[in-house]
Amino acid sequence: MAEHIVMLCERGTWGSFPNDGKHIFEPKLDGIRILANKQGNTVKLVGRSGEDYTGKFPEVVGDLKKYPMDFIPDGEMCAANGDFRSIAGRVHLKDAFKIDLNIKLNPAVYHIFDLLSVHGQLVVKQPLHERKRELEGIGEMEHVKIVRAQPLEELIRLTEEQKIEGVVAKKLDSLYELRRSPSWIKFRPDGGSDLPILGYEESDKADRPFRSLILVWKGRELQASSGLTAEDLQYAFGKFSGVKIARTVRAAGRNKHYFTEPVGQAEIVFTSTPRIPVRFPRVVRLKFDR
Repeated sequence: MAEHIVMLCERGTWGSFPNDGKHIFEPKLDGIRILANKQGNTVKLVGRSGEDYTGKFPEVVGDLKKYPMDFIPDGEMCAANGDFRSIAGRVHLKDAFKIDLNIKLNPAVYHIFDLLSVHGQLVVKQPLHERKRELEGIGEMEHVKIVRAQPLEELIRLTEEQKIEGVVAKKLDSLYELRRSPSWIKFRPDGGSDLPILGYEESDKADRPFRSLILVWKGRELQASSGLTAEDLQYAFGKFSGVKIARTVRAAGRNKHYFTEPVGQAEIVFTSTPRIPVRFPRVVRLKFDR
């Protein structure tokens, strides 16, 4: 499974929510986008860029195996306590004992918001409201929950109280498109910032052109990798090819390359706390036309 097989949202301006009666509104959850595949007694969990997360969340895999039908759900893997850091930390664990300990301390919950297939039949060409009806039919487990539509006013309140990341508006008649589609629009109140790309950090994975972007925000350096799709990585690395490197610094076992001048911009969204002004930076768009 590759990144392009999941449907992605366009980005909207906070407050400009559709009011045409043709949309439903769901919470934008702070987790890891996961496409699952349950066939018989086999379950696989795959991330947007093709990462295999099956061994990282055995409690979710165990629950998915309990379903009597075969299906391919799309959803967000979140921590039961809502802390994204604990889920992010799980993906780097390899030791079974540490994974089991994390399950006991803070189990994961897979929040399903859509279906690509159920009972062996593709449903991507069915409108969203029909796919939602199919989704309700599969039911829930301890570590598998269904994302349901909620009143917009409630979602705005939860977002402003920082209990959820934002709001997603979805057209009721939308098909499941294998692209970034205007039929799904995500809204976050932080608006985002366009930051110059100063360089990149090398990756130790053969299939990943680079690990993260090196950016500058209010005079301070920061790195961002979250939100970069496989296509983003290839596209950006192509832009970096041939660009003159001013200096290279070795840190944490990896090389960080700095350009002689910024090469394009990355639109970043993030949250802030009094102690951490830039928390969880995420790339939402690359801009090389400026």
